[in-house]
Amino acid sequence: MLEEGVSQTTSRAHKAYPRRKVGQVIFHPTASNVLTSASGDHLVKIWDIDQGDSPKITLKGHSDSIQSLAWNAVGTTLATVS
Repeated sequence: MLEEGVSQTTSRAHKAYPRRKVGQVIFHPTASNVLTSASGDHLVKIWDIDQGDSPKITLKGHSDSIQSLAWNAVGTTLATVS
């Protein structure tokens, strides 16, 4: 079951980043259906994996590849580093 979920999540991220590798993928610390991803196109995408194949939010602003993502313990703040 877990393997199938990971495969579906990877497939969704690949569709959203057709030209760049996905470098970071993390789940939200308190919402099991929320996934955050980043790739070499300098975008962070937040997904509701129970609601289709498109990201719910796309964050822009990095001028270089995103090296790291982290949510705080309660999931109210997302930190990104490029």
